This record gives sequence, C-alpha cells and structure tokens, in this order.
Amino acid sequence: MFSLNNILGMLSVAATAATLGFFIYLNSFYERPTPSNESELEALKNDTAKVVVTETFQVKKLVINLNSPPERLRYLDLTAQLVPFKVETIPIIEKNAAFIRDTIIKTAGAMAPDELNTISGKILLEDRIKRTVNNKLQINLIKKILFTDFVIQ
Repeated sequence: MFSLNNILGMLSVAATAATLGFFIYLNSFYERPTPSNESELEALKNDTAKVVVTETFQVKKLVINLNSPPERLRYLDLTAQLVPFKVETIPIIEKNAAFIRDTIIKTAGAMAPDELNTISGKILLEDRIKRTVNNKLQINLIKKILFTDFVIQ
C-alpha cells in the first residue's frame, strides 16, 4: 500500500507545511502587545528592590613585582574590593588585612605577566586568593574579589 519512502515524504511535507503556516501566522496575524510605561516602570522598581548592595573591604593600591625575566622587570599595579559572604565578617577581614595583602602579593607575584593578562588568569588569581585566605583563616570570608585597578607594566 504505502511504502516507507511515501510515508516519510508525506511526513516531511506535513512538517514543512506546519512550519510555513506558523511563520505566516507570526508575520501576518500575530501582533505583539505594546508595553506601557507604567507597567515597565513598576517591573523596573520590583527588580531593583531585589538588588542587595553589600559592603566591601577595600584593598589599597599594591605594586607587585611579577615573575619575569631579569632583563625586563614587570609589575602589577592592583587595587581591589573584597566582597564578604556576610557583612558581619568585615571586622574579621579588617583584623586580618595584613595577611590578606601578603597573600595577594605572594599569589600574584608567583604568576607570569602573560598569564595575568588574560581573563582566565584574572579569574585564576581571584580563585587562588580566595581559597588561600578562606583555608588559612578556616572560615569562608571572601565571596568575591572585584579588581578595581589591574595594570601590568
């Protein structure tokens, strides 16, 4: 009666017709609802109400010698903001600020300038600093590090 090729051909024609009909409907008959200023303003207010701005701890400017050949000395000029997991832990971060600065200097100083020039290198530096500080202090203090200045010369 019907061969496999005939059935597959009819299915292909039916799928093509359904897709074509859908696109004709979208382009000819369907009208997108126009957004109103009031509803968009209310949605924006609701979205911004959910945003929580946390306090950060600023790591003041550091100039770090990088692991480079002696004929061309390279250094990193860095300023950062440490975002804690909880705002209540900022005094602990302030108390251990010297240790955190030392960790940043040692970690960045061990990396090559070419490695730090990449986005993955910056992410790796952030991860190494967070892991070292959180492990040494035996508490999860640092959630994120925001590099506000990051210049390699």
